[in-house]
Amino acid sequence: MPGLVGRQAAPCRLCGSASRILQDSRVGDFEYGSKGHFDFYRCAQCGLLAISPIPSGDELAQAYPEGYHAYHEHSSWFARILKQRFWAAKAARYSRWLGPESRVLEVGCSFGDLLMALKERGIHRVRGLDFNAKAVEKAQSRGLEVHQGELETASLPEKHFDMIVMENFIEHVYDPIGSFALCHRLLKDAGYLVGETPNTNAWDFRLFGKHWGGYHAPRHLHVFNIQNLILLGEKTGFAAVRIANLLQPAHWALSVQNWLQQSRFKTQLKNGRSPIFGALLLATMPINVLQMLIAHTSSVEFVFRKQTR
Repeated sequence: MPGLVGRQAAPCRLCGSASRILQDSRVGDFEYGSKGHFDFYRCAQCGLLAISPIPSGDELAQAYPEGYHAYHEHSSWFARILKQRFWAAKAARYSRWLGPESRVLEVGCSFGDLLMALKERGIHRVRGLDFNAKAVEKAQSRGLEVHQGELETASLPEKHFDMIVMENFIEHVYDPIGSFALCHRLLKDAGYLVGETPNTNAWDFRLFGKHWGGYHAPRHLHVFNIQNLILLGEKTGFAAVRIANLLQPAHWALSVQNWLQQSRFKTQLKNGRSPIFGALLLATMPINVLQMLIAHTSSVEFVFRKQTR
């Protein structure tokens, strides 16, 4: 029933509409087995997907277990090689808008792989922020300036950064508008807010339903499409410079893995990943390439530029 969203009774966090349409029901945590099932509702006006019921802070903390994949190296050599090349290519793209003296902040930086890739390109004034103590410790051991904390509570100077990076971050926050607005204050005039996020304008989203890897319940609280991602930027003082499809088969591989976990082919997962995850990445890569050429992929990269009034 549109508008019936359990604890998600408030209007859409993006456009304010109270009309909601059930997209997928009983979405579980197929990767880590967190308790509970969740529904995802689509805003009838802007299309933003929101989880229901909204998990509490304690529930979310329990959904990031010790074996959470973002804080572990991939066990598959193929996945590790893909990731290394992925960060190098991403650093090359972001460096187009940076100079040697540019200041960069990455929110949710994990081990600092992107920050290291930026330093390798001659951009040394980089800083990171992450809530996971072990990830912060490892990043610091690599010689990076990384601090433990949340964006909303960190002591950061306003109009200080040339670029803020949010790699698969904005979908995890309770208040996307508040997070983007805070970045607007922290950026210098004409600074850049960049990152990656799941995109529901994609074949795999429509094909896999509740098993879609981009849901990542209960950790993804809001899931965007290209149109409402641009709207988020506009509402917080940013102009879209670039919204681009990514060659990133992870959602395809996770979707297949999630489906298999509900079948007789269920396997034991390690750090949220099946022993065949690397093979799934390789097998779905051609589909992702085709998708990238003729449609939209389920991972998009955004580059927004701060506008001043």
